[in-house]
Amino acid sequence: MRGGGRPLPGGARIDLGDAGAPIRVDRSRVRRTVHTALRALGRPRHSVSLTLVGDRTIRRLNRQYRGTDRVTDVLAFPMEDHPRLPAPLLGEVVVSVQAAHRQAREHGHAAAAEIDLLVIHGLLHLVGYDDQTPLEARLMHEREMAILGRLYRRPAPSLRVGPVRQSQHRVN
Repeated sequence: MRGGGRPLPGGARIDLGDAGAPIRVDRSRVRRTVHTALRALGRPRHSVSLTLVGDRTIRRLNRQYRGTDRVTDVLAFPMEDHPRLPAPLLGEVVVSVQAAHRQAREHGHAAAAEIDLLVIHGLLHLVGYDDQTPLEARLMHEREMAILGRLYRRPAPSLRVGPVRQSQHRVN
């Protein structure tokens, strides 16, 4: 499931893998997104595991860990406070590249930008952000856009993860 972990500047590692993801993704772009987000979140030395999957795999994980038998776009598994894991591992983010491509088409922006957004959304869940209430969702979206602003001169206004999009959530 995992690709080789590669050190990021500052000593952090990103373990980037794909579990049979049916669509190719620019892995160097994903690494840059993770690195930028970790720096923006004040966690430049923390490591993460990121797995790119297809709809079938994310649906199975969503059913197994959240009890929800449907496709989602992103899942986050925080591990930073897990007593048996060596720090500084934040956790694992799983992104469905099929869902990302579908959502990008629906909202009129690039699939790569949608993947960036979902990666950032998952990382925000790992550090404690949530989007269960309208206020939490708004604060999380503002943080997503601020991080995307570090990647792009002007993020597409259509980039948004929210209740309408059914993304989701952290799994404790």
